[in-house]
Amino acid sequence: MNTFELPSYISLVLRKLNEAGEEAYIVGGAVRDHLLGKQPHDFDVATSALPEKTMEVFAGFNMYTNGMKHGTVGVIVDHQAVEITTFRTDAEYLDNRHPDHVTFVRSLREDIFRRDFTINAMAYHPNIGIIDYVGGQEDLKHGIVRAIGEPKKRFEEDALRILRALRFSARLNFVIEEKTEAALFSERELLKHIAQERMSTEFTMLLKEKAGIAVVKKYAEILKYASDFPFENLSLSDDFFEREDSFAFRFAAALYDLKAEGVKEELKRMKLSKAEITHILYLLEEIRADLSDPLIQAEHLRKHGLEGAAELVEFQKRFGYCKEAEEVLSKLKERFENGIYSLGQLAVSGADLTEIPPAKRAGILENLLDRVILEELPNKREVLLEEIAKMKNA
Repeated sequence: MNTFELPSYISLVLRKLNEAGEEAYIVGGAVRDHLLGKQPHDFDVATSALPEKTMEVFAGFNMYTNGMKHGTVGVIVDHQAVEITTFRTDAEYLDNRHPDHVTFVRSLREDIFRRDFTINAMAYHPNIGIIDYVGGQEDLKHGIVRAIGEPKKRFEEDALRILRALRFSARLNFVIEEKTEAALFSERELLKHIAQERMSTEFTMLLKEKAGIAVVKKYAEILKYASDFPFENLSLSDDFFEREDSFAFRFAAALYDLKAEGVKEELKRMKLSKAEITHILYLLEEIRADLSDPLIQAEHLRKHGLEGAAELVEFQKRFGYCKEAEEVLSKLKERFENGIYSLGQLAVSGADLTEIPPAKRAGILENLLDRVILEELPNKREVLLEEIAKMKNA
């Protein structure tokens, strides 16, 4: 029996449901991750208990019930949120995304067969071990993403599963099973019915994966529905990227490789966040910035911090614009830790310029800052006050 150690709060949830005469199992991603040798972080529970029974079992616990329509009760156990969902089958999906209604059932098997992919449809109970009705363990062993049952039907039910298949392929470095892959292409127009925000969320998670670029290139014809960028023309390989590269770094690199136009407007259309758009545009627009120049270093540290400036140096390095990246990065870190790059670090402030007209004060301070950065002046109060006096009398 394949066993794995469950967190105490999950064991408590299973035990309380079992003691109430109900079946209860860990389902989905936690089981998959365990079998892959990874530490599961999210545990979903499926149970024979109807939602009202679940609420009765966990009376006295904090709960949230906004998912009751689909059989889900959230319970807070030891400060951890656990979603407990009643076994169910889904009615017709009228919008290619959500079932018109659900029917609660008493059978785990029926619940399993409504799910998306075999690798996500296994269950586990400490007293039983792994329960696998759909061949998920074999597909995990052979590195396959396979839809449960008829792939076309799965994607007609929920078109977002098309993008989820691509994401799992990239995350796990798995191939997509032949019939499932054929259905991805034949049903790709169903993505027209999916909200752009949902597609962008999946696309973002896809690009964060190490193999994300390879999957984007291979399935560019499908991703046209998530973005208008011509990903089929990408020349970058997965070897260009490192695992810790951010989504913005990966996306900016792809767009630079594509020499993409209308970037800002398309990113807005994709419903990316303002922070993500700003991050991507920063890398693209500043790829030729000379960060070996002390004044430019200071400007980037002020606006983007050490992390942002360092990422830009790495971006420049990958595309061959920064030949001395290690030296530049070392100087950036030194300036950030021990040097000066902002007005707030000057040994003088606006309070020392009261005899100077307000309109001229900012310019004087910025002049002093530049000279300190360039090491023309030391950042010493008495020296800077002398300079201010000279400017006042000039």
